[in-house]
Amino acid sequence: MSQRIQRARMLMMRSRFDMAEKELGLALAESPSDAMAHAMMAMCLTEREKFDPAVEHAQQAVASDPELPFAHFVLGLVWKVRGYLDRAEKAIHEALRLDPAEGRCYNLLAEIRIEQSRWAEAVQAAEQTLGIDPEDTTAINLRAFALRQLGRGEVSEAELHGALRLAPEDATTHANLGWNHLRSGNRDEAMRHFREALRLDPELDWARHGVVETLKAHNIFYRQMLKYFLWMQSLGRAGQWRVLLGAWIGYIIVRRVADAVPAAKPWLLPLIVGYLAFALSTILAVPLFNLALHLHPFGRLALSRDERNGSYWTGGFLLGLIVAGACYFFFPTDYVLSLAAFSGLMLIPVGVTSQISGPQPRRWMILYTVLVGVAGLSATMYFLVPDVDARKNLSLALAKALTGLCLIAFPLAALLSVWVGNILGTMRWKR
Repeated sequence: MSQRIQRARMLMMRSRFDMAEKELGLALAESPSDAMAHAMMAMCLTEREKFDPAVEHAQQAVASDPELPFAHFVLGLVWKVRGYLDRAEKAIHEALRLDPAEGRCYNLLAEIRIEQSRWAEAVQAAEQTLGIDPEDTTAINLRAFALRQLGRGEVSEAELHGALRLAPEDATTHANLGWNHLRSGNRDEAMRHFREALRLDPELDWARHGVVETLKAHNIFYRQMLKYFLWMQSLGRAGQWRVLLGAWIGYIIVRRVADAVPAAKPWLLPLIVGYLAFALSTILAVPLFNLALHLHPFGRLALSRDERNGSYWTGGFLLGLIVAGACYFFFPTDYVLSLAAFSGLMLIPVGVTSQISGPQPRRWMILYTVLVGVAGLSATMYFLVPDVDARKNLSLALAKALTGLCLIAFPLAALLSVWVGNILGTMRWKR
């Protein structure tokens, strides 16, 4: 191994990927077919989110030395980060064929199974690593995470405490243990571990998010919502859709029975109202409680920029709803009522947007919310545009027709944002 590759490795261990990339570039200039240099360059480029050249270097590493397990592992790593899980799995299996004792390949396979919500298989993959190295804290954390999703929280917690005995300064283990305590309702211990994780690694977003959820969980209402959110997370994408569609179909059936059998309506009405109230709560709970965290000195610091922005928009539309509703008592016009309806309905897409994670789905959800907002504002103009004969003023007649169309489309688009958000949130995005 050349001195440049050794220096690059040291720089990568210190997360100086830009400097490591330069060293590896010089190493490849001296030896263009060095498989190790290509593989390490792919890792650096992946860390810097330069995905296309990362794939090229990883593939070149495999081409230069097809018998090098590390080259196949890095190719699998790049594909996994980019979201191509089938290609990643193929590369990992090839690396394991060449070296069945390569623990990090099993860890990467466990990460893929976790992304696929295949919890039992993730446990098995992590156990393969632990069979090779029982003190591999990465494998312990992956296994503990999957066990928690399977409802085996006590076993998960015991393993994480064991991992802390092996590596007391491991930020990921502290964050993982914090989520265990939060799920079991031990908020003080959860906060202690989240704070310690952030002390060890201030950039660990998983721990920062844990702090936010722990602070919000002090409210008894949000505590119940958090249990629901964590339970839904454990179901995976397919399970979440089964629950959502099942609940929606059940709601439709109850509504139709209530309409068809008037005598049963008083008994079914609480179910209908309860479903609608719960559905609205799942949409608005997160941004509204994020808004409340602005009053907490530590909570304000723990919120991310996206969380703060989402809470601002939610607070703004909520204020608009209150002000417009109050004004309607003094100026009971259709236009004022439309402003109140606009503010109230916009809470739905804004609330959904605030819960979307990941840059790509969030970008599309923001675009959808903006389009819904434009349609909503256009709908309010319907009550300001006078009715005229198209033969006398074609432009005003077209404006009336267009705003009337928006008046119909806006509430439907606002309600549809719930399903749009679920589709975007459960899609597997490629990078």
